[in-house]
Amino acid sequence: ANDGVIIEPHLIKKIVNSETGEIIKENKRKELLKVASHETVEKMISLMRGVVDGSATMSTGKSYYMEGYDLIGKTGTAEIASSSGGYLSNSYIRSFAGIFPGKDPQIIVYVVGSKTNSSTSMVKAVKSLVQDVSTYLNIYENKETDDALTYTVKSYFNKETESTSESLI
Repeated sequence: ANDGVIIEPHLIKKIVNSETGEIIKENKRKELLKVASHETVEKMISLMRGVVDGSATMSTGKSYYMEGYDLIGKTGTAEIASSSGGYLSNSYIRSFAGIFPGKDPQIIVYVVGSKTNSSTSMVKAVKSLVQDVSTYLNIYENKETDDALTYTVKSYFNKETESTSESLI
């Protein structure tokens, strides 16, 4: 997702004082190590795209395909070992690791389900997540029609209910 470069992870991008708008802390991108060449990364992206869009032989992730979204990924299925030896029958660990948009990766998605016979709920969760995160981060342009109306509402965050109600009337 970062052209073969491992970056230092952060849970928080920045902390902003809501009263003043002052940035209290901001984490910057810090590259740690280059682990793959640009060519290798491009090949992996191509292979992962084929898993989801169905262009690869034996595509296992076609159910994750979403028209208009550049989600690419890799599916996984593993048998669960039995405590008495061998494997449990009809019990699997299923997973999906993906990134989007594939052409400019910004989000990594990893979902795993244990003892599932179907990945249907995982597919629904991934698709919903991709749609919601894409909307929230405005990754894909919102397509508005010419007759769309626009309303601007000022922020009422941390305001008293009574004064907010009065100003909305």
